[in-house]
Amino acid sequence: MNKQQVFRWIASCGGLGFSRYAPGTVASFAAAVSLYVLRFFCSVYFLAALTVVLCVLGFFATQKSIATRDDDPSWIVIDEWVAVWSLLVCVPHMWLIFMCGFLVFRLLDIAKPWPVCAVEFLPGAWGVFADDLVAAFLTAIFLCCVVIPVIL
Repeated sequence: MNKQQVFRWIASCGGLGFSRYAPGTVASFAAAVSLYVLRFFCSVYFLAALTVVLCVLGFFATQKSIATRDDDPSWIVIDEWVAVWSLLVCVPHMWLIFMCGFLVFRLLDIAKPWPVCAVEFLPGAWGVFADDLVAAFLTAIFLCCVVIPVIL
């Protein structure tokens, strides 16, 4: 594998981004399920550190994979993966909370309300990552203020 193929493999989350149907949703779901399972075996601190590492690697791979400063191809899904992990790494380890987080995140990521839409126009990998991280932040607020108090 040459460097460009490695960048594409990272940016597509090992090929999940090349799913025929809804690659962002496929990657987000895989991220939620994988984090849920890993939380049984790994500490939150390790997973938070791993999220930061994935963010840096994903940002670099995205920057190297996009054709133009304004490009956000649908096969780049590492941003969804990082956003979902950033969102769910510190919430209570309950399947219902993870699924609510996944669903609300996808709704915000697809609908792109303000302020999600305001940051997606940043150049290069900044715009690719920023809209998903803002959607994750808004989802975290919703989880903390509505979902978690109701469930717990």
